[in-house]
This record gives sequence, C-alpha cells and structure tokens, in this order.
Amino acid sequence: HHASRDMGAGYTILNDLAIAANFVTDSNLNQNTVTNIQKVLVIDCDVHQGDGTAKFGNLHTSHRLSTLSIHCADNYPRPKANSTYDVGLPSNVGDEEYMTALQQSVNIAISEIKP
Repeated sequence: HHASRDMGAGYTILNDLAIAANFVTDSNLNQNTVTNIQKVLVIDCDVHQGDGTAKFGNLHTSHRLSTLSIHCADNYPRPKANSTYDVGLPSNVGDEEYMTALQQSVNIAISEIKP
C-alpha cells in the first residue's frame, strides 16, 4: 500500500490493490471478463497510511477507486498523501476506540461512495 505508480516504497514493490481496482473497473483492460464493477473502495487498516494507493490519481479522478485509510497519525509516511477518507488515530488508541472509528468511517465511506 506504499508503492505508487512509478516507484516502490516501504517494502512494497507494486500496489496490487490499485492494479486490481484498475483491472476490474476498466472493460478495455479486462476485455469484459469482469462486468458490473464501476467503483472500488479500498479499506486500508494499517499502522501506516496507505499513501501509495492514495496517489493513484487517475483512478480517483475517474471515481473508479476510493481509499479509506485508518492509521496512526504520527507515523510514516510524512507527509501524508490525500486519501478519499483519512482517519488518523493517536498512537495510544485502544481497541474500542479503534473499532468505533473503523466502523463509523467504513459506514460513511460505503454510504457516500456506494462501491
């Protein structure tokens, strides 16, 4: 989730989530082997922000890929990329707070994006 279009980062060589989202939403690319998928929402739950996935701009501007990244606000990478939804949590967040933030942000993203 750290690799961008033109380079690897953070031990990530390529961004398989963005590549898969591009493939399933592009009928020319998948030669109509995948149908009825126009939008993908990547829900990235990691201590680090999914900055690489957030940087796949052409997929974002065409509304084919949306990203929700829930991560520690005070962690790598710096600066943060702009995900569709960024949920930066404090480093000492507890399980209940984390699950509440995750549930609320996922509910919002799904209701707004309608993947």
